[in-house]
Amino acid sequence: MKHLFEGNWIYFAHESQLPNPGDFFTTTIGRQPVVLTRDKAGELHCLTNACARRGAMICRRNRTTLTCPFHGRTFRNDGKLLKVKDPDGAGYPESFDTEARLC
Repeated sequence: MKHLFEGNWIYFAHESQLPNPGDFFTTTIGRQPVVLTRDKAGELHCLTNACARRGAMICRRNRTTLTCPFHGRTFRNDGKLLKVKDPDGAGYPESFDTEARLC
């Protein structure tokens, strides 16, 4: 799997499959769940469709945001972190990266 899918360019969608801002397409490439999104400006973004901490699927329907069901972290559909659920009471250290992005 690693040699077939993780070191090469893989075709998995055409931009015409996402005609409108907020549209998305999900699939798995090898062992990696991915999501292709179209943002408000019309740009396409390919992101890992999983929470970095627990691996939960974050894209479940056609929305402008992606949310981790475990941690409540919410990301724009371009991968930028928008908000952290209960940042003060959740025990996040001061070094917590508020500029985090989905990859």
